[in-house]
Amino acid sequence: MRYRRADLKRRVNGKLDYRFGRQEVTSHAGLELLREYLRRSGFIDLLRGAVGSSFPTTDFGAVAMLLSLLGLILVGGRRVRHLQNEQGDPIMARFAGLSRLPAPRTVSYWLQCLRKEHVERLSKVNEDLVGALLRQTGRRRLTLDVDGSVISTGSKVEGAFRGYNHQRRGARSYYPITAYEAQECQIVRLSNRPGNISGGAASVTFLKDLIRQVRDTVGRRRLLELRMDGAFFRRDVLRVLDDSGADYALKAPFHPWLNLILAYLKFSSRLKWRLSEILRLLQLNLVERRTLNDLLQPERDPPDRKTVQLQLALP
Repeated sequence: MRYRRADLKRRVNGKLDYRFGRQEVTSHAGLELLREYLRRSGFIDLLRGAVGSSFPTTDFGAVAMLLSLLGLILVGGRRVRHLQNEQGDPIMARFAGLSRLPAPRTVSYWLQCLRKEHVERLSKVNEDLVGALLRQTGRRRLTLDVDGSVISTGSKVEGAFRGYNHQRRGARSYYPITAYEAQECQIVRLSNRPGNISGGAASVTFLKDLIRQVRDTVGRRRLLELRMDGAFFRRDVLRVLDDSGADYALKAPFHPWLNLILAYLKFSSRLKWRLSEILRLLQLNLVERRTLNDLLQPERDPPDRKTVQLQLALP
């Protein structure tokens, strides 16, 4: 659409009025809605109860420190030093319940004073929140996806070691394991681990605690199903899952020795088995944990008396 020249021009006769005042500008206005939601849902009171008087003391308060870190993560901060960029933001300070945000160095010193028992208290808060949310859904079956992820770090980070890292080979990293509910996309449990640990070998304790947590917080009548990749296809992991009574789906890695078994079965079979039938026998053997002799020479059921008499009567 083309406008007329007369419509594009405008005559200015007066002057603008300039007013000088104190204006507080923010880029995170949505935090105010989240702060109101957390207050009404009882999260702040639950956090105060978990902190109590056991956390390290500070002039800002332990709850305000935790809310400052939570707000920093919500606005996109990934390092403690990024808190310096939010200094002077009124909504960030209001979200934490402070008149001014703490300096990054102050937060760093306070985090160094935290111990394992403090982290467990905060984990208990997450367990109660997720458990209450999953109870409200009313689902009878809960699907939990368990997987590990690699987080690359610097060379001087505590607890980071060289291990499996397909993106940055040789770099130090963490290897945390996470369990989240598939339907509601809620993080149920998280455990940080060094980068040189084996994903499946170190997951037995995590799976036991995960199943116990869900049964205690959600209820024991809910059906559980767990989905994991090939790193968890281990005898000790399968034993834990079988003892818990939960359903599970694991990806079985195709090991090189399976090629030898398939070749031997195909060569020794006189019935010309199809590949799908051979894989079915392997599946039964791996799940039921029978020996290779039972797989190659399965026991046959004793024939019925009528069948024996019929065979004797036939020429």
